[in-house]
Amino acid sequence: WAVEIDEVQPGCLLVSSPETFRFAGSRLVLDQSVVLLVRHGASGSSGFIINRPTQYNVGDVTKKLPMFEQNPLYLGGDIGEGVYMSVSSIHGVPGLRNATEVSDGIYYGGSEHAMQLVSEGKAEAKDFRFFFKYVAWAPGQLEAEIQSGCWCPLRSSLDLVLQ
Repeated sequence: WAVEIDEVQPGCLLVSSPETFRFAGSRLVLDQSVVLLVRHGASGSSGFIINRPTQYNVGDVTKKLPMFEQNPLYLGGDIGEGVYMSVSSIHGVPGLRNATEVSDGIYYGGSEHAMQLVSEGKAEAKDFRFFFKYVAWAPGQLEAEIQSGCWCPLRSSLDLVLQ
Protein backbone atom coordinates (compact mmCIF):
# COMPACT_ATOMS: atom_id res chain seq x y z
CA TRP A 1 0.00 0.00 0.00
CA ALA A 2 1.05 3.62 -0.50
CA VAL A 3 -0.73 6.83 0.51
CA GLU A 4 0.14 10.37 -0.60
CA ILE A 5 1.31 12.58 2.28
CA ASP A 6 1.76 16.31 2.78
CA GLU A 7 4.80 16.28 5.04
CA VAL A 8 8.09 14.72 3.95
CA GLN A 9 9.73 12.59 6.62
CA PRO A 10 12.21 9.71 6.92
CA GLY A 11 10.66 6.46 5.76
CA CYS A 12 8.50 8.02 3.07
CA LEU A 13 8.82 7.20 -0.59
CA LEU A 14 9.51 9.86 -3.18
CA VAL A 15 8.12 8.93 -6.58
CA SER A 16 9.48 10.99 -9.45
CA SER A 17 6.86 12.70 -11.55
CA PRO A 18 6.04 10.77 -14.73
CA GLU A 19 4.48 13.87 -16.28
CA THR A 20 7.58 15.93 -16.90
CA PHE A 21 11.24 15.28 -17.52
CA ARG A 22 13.04 17.21 -14.80
CA PHE A 23 16.41 15.57 -14.28
CA ALA A 24 19.57 15.93 -16.38
CA GLY A 25 23.28 15.17 -16.23
CA SER A 26 24.30 13.04 -13.26
CA ARG A 27 20.77 13.47 -11.86
CA LEU A 28 19.29 11.63 -14.87
CA VAL A 29 19.33 8.46 -12.73
CA LEU A 30 16.45 10.02 -10.76
CA ASP A 31 14.11 9.96 -13.78
CA GLN A 32 11.32 7.41 -13.14
CA SER A 33 12.79 6.56 -9.74
CA VAL A 34 11.30 5.66 -6.38
CA VAL A 35 13.43 6.84 -3.44
CA LEU A 36 13.22 5.68 0.16
CA LEU A 37 14.07 8.73 2.27
CA VAL A 38 16.25 7.68 5.22
CA ARG A 39 17.26 11.12 6.51
CA HIS A 40 15.47 14.47 6.39
CA GLY A 41 16.07 17.57 8.45
CA ALA A 42 17.63 21.01 8.70
CA SER A 43 20.97 19.71 7.37
CA GLY A 44 19.42 18.17 4.24
CA SER A 45 18.00 14.85 3.11
CA SER A 46 19.23 11.52 1.78
CA GLY A 47 17.90 8.18 0.65
CA PHE A 48 18.18 5.28 -1.77
CA ILE A 49 16.56 4.58 -5.12
CA ILE A 50 14.74 1.30 -4.53
CA ASN A 51 13.76 0.48 -8.12
CA ARG A 52 17.19 0.34 -9.82
CA PRO A 53 18.56 -3.22 -9.63
CA THR A 54 21.98 -3.67 -11.22
CA GLN A 55 23.51 -6.74 -12.84
CA TYR A 56 25.73 -7.14 -9.76
CA ASN A 57 25.38 -8.98 -6.49
CA VAL A 58 26.83 -7.74 -3.20
CA GLY A 59 29.71 -10.24 -3.52
CA ASP A 60 30.76 -8.65 -6.82
CA VAL A 61 31.67 -5.37 -5.11
CA THR A 62 32.71 -6.33 -1.57
CA LYS A 63 33.96 -9.37 0.30
CA LYS A 64 33.14 -7.76 3.68
CA LEU A 65 29.57 -9.15 3.69
CA PRO A 66 29.96 -12.88 2.97
CA MET A 67 26.47 -13.79 4.23
CA PHE A 68 24.99 -11.48 1.58
CA GLU A 69 27.23 -12.24 -1.42
CA GLN A 70 24.27 -13.46 -3.51
CA ASN A 71 21.94 -10.57 -2.64
CA PRO A 72 21.16 -8.31 -5.60
CA LEU A 73 22.82 -4.91 -5.54
CA TYR A 74 20.79 -1.80 -6.33
CA LEU A 75 21.95 1.56 -7.66
CA GLY A 76 20.98 3.77 -4.73
CA GLY A 77 21.56 7.12 -6.39
CA ASP A 78 23.92 9.52 -8.07
CA ILE A 79 26.29 10.23 -5.19
CA GLY A 80 29.31 8.11 -4.32
CA GLU A 81 32.68 7.11 -5.67
CA GLY A 82 32.41 4.36 -8.26
CA VAL A 83 31.15 0.82 -8.00
CA TYR A 84 33.83 -0.40 -5.56
CA MET A 85 32.64 1.47 -2.52
CA SER A 86 30.93 0.40 0.65
CA VAL A 87 27.35 -0.74 0.39
CA SER A 88 24.38 0.21 2.57
CA SER A 89 21.30 -1.79 3.49
CA ILE A 90 17.66 -1.32 4.34
CA HIS A 91 15.60 -3.97 6.09
CA GLY A 92 12.82 -4.71 8.54
CA VAL A 93 14.88 -6.47 11.24
CA PRO A 94 14.58 -4.69 14.61
CA GLY A 95 17.35 -4.64 17.18
CA LEU A 96 20.41 -4.65 14.92
CA ARG A 97 23.45 -2.85 16.31
CA ASN A 98 24.31 0.27 14.32
CA ALA A 99 20.94 0.29 12.55
CA THR A 100 18.63 3.30 12.53
CA GLU A 101 14.86 3.05 12.40
CA VAL A 102 13.79 5.49 9.71
CA SER A 103 10.07 4.83 10.22
CA ASP A 104 7.84 2.16 11.72
CA GLY A 105 9.54 -1.14 10.91
CA ILE A 106 11.94 0.21 8.26
CA TYR A 107 15.64 0.27 9.23
CA TYR A 108 18.85 1.48 7.64
CA GLY A 109 22.30 -0.03 8.32
CA GLY A 110 23.52 -2.64 10.78
CA SER A 111 24.92 -4.99 8.12
CA GLU A 112 27.69 -6.43 10.29
CA HIS A 113 25.30 -7.49 13.05
CA ALA A 114 22.92 -8.75 10.36
CA MET A 115 25.59 -11.20 9.17
CA GLN A 116 25.75 -12.65 12.66
CA LEU A 117 21.97 -13.07 12.82
CA VAL A 118 21.86 -14.71 9.40
CA SER A 119 24.65 -17.13 10.34
CA GLU A 120 22.73 -18.00 13.54
CA GLY A 121 19.50 -18.55 11.59
CA LYS A 122 17.74 -15.62 13.32
CA ALA A 123 17.33 -13.67 10.06
CA GLU A 124 17.44 -14.47 6.36
CA ALA A 125 19.69 -12.85 3.77
CA LYS A 126 16.63 -12.07 1.62
CA ASP A 127 15.36 -9.76 4.38
CA PHE A 128 17.99 -7.17 3.38
CA ARG A 129 18.32 -4.93 0.34
CA PHE A 130 21.74 -3.50 -0.54
CA PHE A 131 22.69 -0.31 -2.38
CA PHE A 132 25.79 1.36 -3.68
CA LYS A 133 25.64 5.13 -3.98
CA TYR A 134 22.79 7.24 -2.62
CA VAL A 135 20.68 10.32 -3.31
CA ALA A 136 21.12 13.53 -1.30
CA TRP A 137 19.69 17.02 -1.20
CA ALA A 138 21.02 20.22 0.37
CA PRO A 139 18.86 21.97 2.99
CA GLY A 140 15.61 23.10 1.34
CA GLN A 141 16.45 21.50 -2.03
CA LEU A 142 14.07 18.55 -1.70
CA GLU A 143 11.20 20.79 -0.59
CA ALA A 144 11.80 23.01 -3.64
CA GLU A 145 11.80 19.97 -5.96
CA ILE A 146 8.53 18.76 -4.43
CA GLN A 147 6.99 22.24 -4.87
CA SER A 148 8.03 22.27 -8.53
CA GLY A 149 6.41 18.88 -9.14
CA CYS A 150 9.49 16.67 -9.35
CA TRP A 151 8.39 14.33 -6.55
CA CYS A 152 5.24 12.92 -5.04
CA PRO A 153 5.82 11.91 -1.38
CA LEU A 154 4.06 8.73 -0.20
CA ARG A 155 3.73 6.86 3.07
CA SER A 156 4.37 3.20 2.40
CA SER A 157 4.81 -0.23 3.94
CA LEU A 158 7.97 -2.25 4.48
CA ASP A 159 6.61 -4.90 2.12
CA LEU A 160 6.47 -2.41 -0.73
CA VAL A 161 9.93 -1.04 0.07
CA LEU A 162 11.56 -4.49 0.04
CA GLN A 163 9.47 -5.93 -2.80
